[in-house]
Amino acid sequence: MTKITIPKFDPVFNTVIALGGTTTDYLLTNPVKDFVSTAFTIEFWMLANTNSTGTILSYTLTGEKSLVITNPSNINIYINNIQVAATNVSFVNTTTEIDEWHYFTLSWENTTGTLLLYKDGVLVYSSILAAMTTIQPGGSLVIGQLQGSPGGNMSSSFKGKLTQFRVWNNVRPAYNVEQDMNRNIYGDGMLVPWQLSSLDAEVNQIAGGWFMQNNTLQSILLAVVPQPYDGETYLIRSLNNGLTWEDPKPKPNNLYYNIAVQQQSNTVWASLNNSSYNTYNSYDGGTTWTNTYPASMMSINSAVPNLMVGIGTDSSLWAMVNGAPFAQLNADYKYSWVSALMPSVIYAVTTTNQLVFSTSGGKAGSFAPVANFTNPVKMVQTYNNIVAVLTLAGEVYISVDQRVTWKKLITDSMLDIAFINVINYELWAVTTSNLAFRTSVNMEMVINWQLNEGYGCFGFDYSGNDNNAYIYGCTTYNDEEAWEISTIIRSPQFIESNTDLIPYISSHVRKQLYLEEKAEAMGPIIGEGLMEKIAEEASVRARKVTRSRGTTTSRKATAAPKKAAAAPKKAAAKAAAKPAKKAATRSSSKKK
Repeated sequence: MTKITIPKFDPVFNTVIALGGTTTDYLLTNPVKDFVSTAFTIEFWMLANTNSTGTILSYTLTGEKSLVITNPSNINIYINNIQVAATNVSFVNTTTEIDEWHYFTLSWENTTGTLLLYKDGVLVYSSILAAMTTIQPGGSLVIGQLQGSPGGNMSSSFKGKLTQFRVWNNVRPAYNVEQDMNRNIYGDGMLVPWQLSSLDAEVNQIAGGWFMQNNTLQSILLAVVPQPYDGETYLIRSLNNGLTWEDPKPKPNNLYYNIAVQQQSNTVWASLNNSSYNTYNSYDGGTTWTNTYPASMMSINSAVPNLMVGIGTDSSLWAMVNGAPFAQLNADYKYSWVSALMPSVIYAVTTTNQLVFSTSGGKAGSFAPVANFTNPVKMVQTYNNIVAVLTLAGEVYISVDQRVTWKKLITDSMLDIAFINVINYELWAVTTSNLAFRTSVNMEMVINWQLNEGYGCFGFDYSGNDNNAYIYGCTTYNDEEAWEISTIIRSPQFIESNTDLIPYISSHVRKQLYLEEKAEAMGPIIGEGLMEKIAEEASVRARKVTRSRGTTTSRKATAAPKKAAAAPKKAAAKAAAKPAKKAATRSSSKKK
């Protein structure tokens, strides 16, 4: 195994779906299985014709505009018949009238109605739309048309090309959006990567959420440093979702024990550790603090609208309900941790490491064990529809259906986790060595259309949901009229990866041979079996090159494709001759 630099997604070497701008040019899935309802992220590569103002995507159950994305020149969005009329964001080149490829990403969640639009991985528009509404399941999804009825009455046709179309069932974090732009993703995306945060200090906990500032939604993250940071404070803050961190210079400067962010009132709550706890709050994101409740007898763990809840000095649950003074809420068990999903639904961990819950606001006698989760638990955290549990063994489990099912979080790295929190649809973890990591949670693909098959009547769904896209009007398995060779010229980002040398060399040789043959023929060659033949021959040639070189370093491995690609033209011609003949025969039979 040699560590080399490779592109995970090569947008140059793909076929793409091409839509001609008439009412018979579209992709259809009807009905869509397990479509999104309360949150989504939609992403795809798009090359829109400079004159196209048509509908890129429409989803409907009965003819309503449940989800519509239209007008590439000035993106318009409908969710549940509510419209963002003009974002002033264009995905076409209006200056030179040369068609350009761009990466489109749109996310939304219904709790706050937060709508985020990205262009080429960069956030370019945000708004509030259709808060507290739900997209109804069982509808029809069409790419390239506005539906007047499910799967019918098409209008507002889109002209352009698409590839790498994906729908996720939740809000994708910004760093994932940038990563997704340059990679293929197969499967449902449940294997998640841990990403080391940009924190340059050791921390022991992180809290955060969204709050309004100057009538604009803004993200806030607060982390507690277990020792003085720059000799001044025990608190650091990020106002750009963890991109950069700063010292808020809190006044007064204290040793913070637990912190929580309450979105409803734009308030940060903190507990200071002493014999009876002092409870402070801040309305400016952690700069100015007031000792609002001295000797409150509890440590704040969780804050949701109209409820602050924490652990009392006697290990019972204490809370502030609807602004009333802090008081004991529940003593059914002795508790070590508590988290409120909403004012009525509360999860807690007992001092015997049992996971319990209440659906009655935590009143006396309402807590019961979570019957289908018996692993010893250290901590539970909740956010929106997500419940995350950290076990004593250091494993993380997620439930998004109110405890009915649990999924173990499968990640690409093993971390020794001491603390977790769920913030804005991301799981944050702090290790026993006080390093902070983050990853997406509750993030499955509903649709994963690569749209690079190059033949046939379907864009196949790789998410596992069997939501294959039918190309309207396609009649034969070998139909290639809807498919075109991509003209994307954007270079993909490169990532470091451990991979075998042979496939790396082979892929580059294959592409080089294809480009040479295309140049000689003065046109694209889409002969049946051509690419497989060239790939096979390139692999053999690459193995010979590798054997002759012996063991190579990372730098030499990267340079290898140049020499490997310099294959005799006779060999390439021989590889192309037989498939090209088949293609010609098939073309002749079509004319007959």
